Amino acid sequence: MKKKINRLFLLLIFSLSFIILSSCNFQETENHTGLGYIRISFDEEEKSRTIKPRIDTSEITNIRLYGTKSGNLKMLLGEWENSSGMYSNISLVPGDWEISIELTYNHQRYQDTKTVRITEGEYSSVKFSLNSVYNTNGNLEVKIKFYSSVVNNATVKLYSYPSMEVKHTQNLEIYNDDSEKYVQYFNYIDAGTYYLEIKFSSEDGVLNTYSDIVRIQSGLTSKEEKYISINSVPL
Repeated sequence: MKKKINRLFLLLIFSLSFIILSSCNFQETENHTGLGYIRISFDEEEKSRTIKPRIDTSEITNIRLYGTKSGNLKMLLGEWENSSGMYSNISLVPGDWEISIELTYNHQRYQDTKTVRITEGEYSSVKFSLNSVYNTNGNLEVKIKFYSSVVNNATVKLYSYPSMEVKHTQNLEIYNDDSEKYVQYFNYIDAGTYYLEIKFSSEDGVLNTYSDIVRIQSGLTSKEEKYISINSVPL
């Protein structure tokens, strides 16, 4: 009789455990059905007519992604050694979120923070820009190639944009590479938006002008290389 009672007791415990586990699994499934998702990208990955930094995401390491839902504490959403796992979908509870990223690129630490509204069942894009943690300046490198036997002067002006205040002016050296010629311009300047203008002249006047908007980000290099045609007579 005692053995029979023990068996019944064990059977009862087993049944209760099964019910509890089943209930927990159901609750977990229910929690995931009401979520939204974010996809991560970087502004520097996209091509643009503006001269701006370009990054190789395969060189991004030591990534940490944080999130703060309105009215809640900051929490770690993900941590990756490299960027290969970073592009997986990340699920979040619907609402207004502040998403922050910290990472290493080119042996420097970068960070950025964006706000995003999460909607149930929908994907929201979070596009970060890399901002250096320790540096406020960035590099500008421009190389302009051309064919001309009459150009004897090239002058660059760099303006703040959109105020168009002159920040730097310089006469550029003209280099010869077989029949091709080129000029190069390098500058280490404060992060911000600029307007770049390079005038190519002969003894008779200006033959052509190259111009572009430049975006400088802290700790990164904005780089451009282009070919332009040169007029035979002044503009």
